[in-house]
Amino acid sequence: MSGVAAIVLAAGQGTRFGSDFKLLATVDGTPLVRRTAEAALASDVRPIIVVLGHRCAEVAQALRDFDVTIIENIFYRDGLSTSLKAGFAVLPPAAEAAVVLLGDMPRVSERTIINSLPVGARQGGRARRSQPWPVAAAIL
Repeated sequence: MSGVAAIVLAAGQGTRFGSDFKLLATVDGTPLVRRTAEAALASDVRPIIVVLGHRCAEVAQALRDFDVTIIENIFYRDGLSTSLKAGFAVLPPAAEAAVVLLGDMPRVSERTIINSLPVGARQGGRARRSQPWPVAAAIL
C-alpha cells in the first residue's frame, strides 16, 4: 500500500482478561499479537510499527521473525493514547496515513485491513496527507 503504515498497539496489561496475559494468549495455537501482526503483514501496509510496553521482551519474542518495527512505550501505564503518540512519532516521512490495530484482535484479517483503507490507497494511489497524521482507519 503506497504511503500507508500500520501501528499495532500492544503495550497494555490486559487486566480485564483474567490471570493470563492477553497478548500472548493463543487462538488455534498462535498468540493474539502474532495473529494481528500476520494480518497486517499480509495486507501489504508498510511499515508495520508494533508498540510494546507491559512484558515487552516476551511480546517481542512472539514477533521475533516478523518484518515489523518494535518500539517500547515506557509510559504505557498512562493509557492507550501514549502508545498512539509513540507509534505516530516513529512513522517515516513517506507515510501519508496509518491504520491503527489493537494487538489482541485474533479475527482481524488482511481483507478487513485493506477494506478499511481509503479507495485511493487500496488501488495503489496516495492517501492524501493532512496534519499531523491522518488515520486511514482505526480497527478497534
